[in-house]
Amino acid sequence: MDKKNILLLFGGESPEHEVSIISAKQILKKINRDKYNIFPIYLDKEHQFKYIPEFETFKEFKDFIELKKYNIEIRLKKGEVNIYLNKFIKLKKVDAALLTFHGGEGESGDIQGFLNTLKIPYTGPNIKGAVYGIDKIVMKYILEKNNIEILPWMYITKNEWLENKKDVIKKIKKFHEYPLIIKPSSMGSSIGVKKVSNDEDLEEIIDSDILYDNNIIIEKFKDKVVEITYSLIKEKNNILISLSEEIEKDLDKIYSYENKYLQGGKKNKAEGMSAERKNIPANISKKLDDRIKEASFKIYEVLNSQSLVRIDYLVDVKNDTFYTIEINTIPGSLSYYLWEAKGIPFEEMIDKMIDSAIYDFKEQEKILKNIDSPLWNQ
Repeated sequence: MDKKNILLLFGGESPEHEVSIISAKQILKKINRDKYNIFPIYLDKEHQFKYIPEFETFKEFKDFIELKKYNIEIRLKKGEVNIYLNKFIKLKKVDAALLTFHGGEGESGDIQGFLNTLKIPYTGPNIKGAVYGIDKIVMKYILEKNNIEILPWMYITKNEWLENKKDVIKKIKKFHEYPLIIKPSSMGSSIGVKKVSNDEDLEEIIDSDILYDNNIIIEKFKDKVVEITYSLIKEKNNILISLSEEIEKDLDKIYSYENKYLQGGKKNKAEGMSAERKNIPANISKKLDDRIKEASFKIYEVLNSQSLVRIDYLVDVKNDTFYTIEINTIPGSLSYYLWEAKGIPFEEMIDKMIDSAIYDFKEQEKILKNIDSPLWNQ
């Protein structure tokens, strides 16, 4: 059997740049080399694509600084990648791109549109799914429209905040009493997510968050809840769902970027999301588990999801209720630990993602996109 040529795309202009590198390293370690030829393609913070054949040996971020020494360039064109090694040119047909971007252009739909133009199949969200997933304001409107339970929320724009902070604070306090949750609309990995209990903290946190985004979301803070997540993956026309995960944390604190990636020092940074403290499956009743799974399938559908996602919930076990937080269209570490707990190894999960990407691409190619018209000759 001929090996498939797979582009492993990661990096990008995003606060989650380093998280993307971790996920790419995890995939490179687990992907089946008997089935695939892997081409690690790094999108640096200056928007340059770089082919890194030695990426597997990289141990620290400073290794990427050394890339300037290498005269390696790549050029993507329809259905293939051209790799320039000094004066030698290698042409490779691309079977699929495996996306491990988190945030930025890699999860917003920009890269997806680029790959669509190049006729290269890819894992991760399509353009619509990316837009719905990256913008929490759009996401919340869609969830509300489809009667999916979420916490009370509002949003403010950067312009209205800078024009009159006092009026905005009054509007926020009229919306709901403290404590509140503040978060940028288009960030992941809990970047900028803070609990606020007074006016002074509110102003300071919003001033900080508008450096990341033009829109800020404000939500009611819900106590006495647990955070539970599920992952879903597409297998042709079927959707599979993982076991649930209950994240162990102080219920009065926000599970921050530092909690997720930095708590365990170098070990945690190397392992990414897999190094969190988790209970798999979550300690909830079968009835509640079934209800959240049913909601997850609906969310996957209404948000135009594709490939593998993770959906996060706040669950009030005592009152048997739950609230949807968000969908993660390219989750950290690709949530492989949830699938391994279900008996699907990381290697097999990668196979499913690649097979699904190629299948979806072929299905899209069946759609009529051009017509023969005599208009030009009239």
